[in-house]
Amino acid sequence: MPNVLVASDDRSIAGLIALNLEKRGYSTVTCEVQGEGLASKVAGTFDLAVIDLPQDDLEVVAVALARVLKAPLIILCEASLSRARLAQLGGAAYIRKPFDMDRLLDAVRVILARADWKPDIFERSSGEHWKDRPEK
Repeated sequence: MPNVLVASDDRSIAGLIALNLEKRGYSTVTCEVQGEGLASKVAGTFDLAVIDLPQDDLEVVAVALARVLKAPLIILCEASLSRARLAQLGGAAYIRKPFDMDRLLDAVRVILARADWKPDIFERSSGEHWKDRPEK
């Protein structure tokens, strides 16, 4: 059973996402955080993380989580973030807020189904934090 971290500054949103994931057979851990303290609060091994944070905190937290978790990130983001900036954050998927729960669940399913997806945080170029590559 895949283990998914749900991080949000809003307990009700985190709970709603976790509930929907658990109904579909995923194990979840929720973490209510504000700011860059998230990376230090995360304990455990996760197959995926869903991050829902304000734009001000998102950029710092996404990069910190990518280094700590070494797992793909689905980032729920404000519409005002540009595609270029999102690409620099290194998420496996980006979903604009307000988000559709079915779209989020589809993204979780697709990303976790990709057995060849591995984080590659040590080979960054052009702001990329992740690269798809088969396991060697």
